[in-house]
Amino acid sequence: MRWLGFLVSSLSCLVLTAVAAEVSTPDGIHITAETTVADFKDGTITYTGNVTVTRGDVVLNADQIIEKRKNGERTEVVALGDPVLFRDGSPDPGGIERGTAKKVVYSAVTAQIELTNFILVDTDGNSTGGITGVYRLNDS
Repeated sequence: MRWLGFLVSSLSCLVLTAVAAEVSTPDGIHITAETTVADFKDGTITYTGNVTVTRGDVVLNADQIIEKRKNGERTEVVALGDPVLFRDGSPDPGGIERGTAKKVVYSAVTAQIELTNFILVDTDGNSTGGITGVYRLNDS
């Protein structure tokens, strides 16, 4: 029975690597990547290589995505790319249709998205950009 306790404690430090990963979550997020590394000890999942994240009509492409979790709950998602590309297949009129950024950080704690070195294009073709931009998800 001592081996069972050792096995369980070892699993908490486990780092799992998968190649050509495809993940779907209960909240409708679908992720594909060339490589996925999950570190259960520090609560991170790193997706690398042609990462595509979809949820409904929204698609995000990145070189790497790092998902941070605490107590099983997603707390932060960081997308890195050269550039990160995103588009909304059915945006609201005048809303953001597509964009690029060097870095996109989603915080579940603050309910906001921070963009670094970004350009956004709305449905009318207007564009805006900057060094850093913050989009608060709870604001109407």
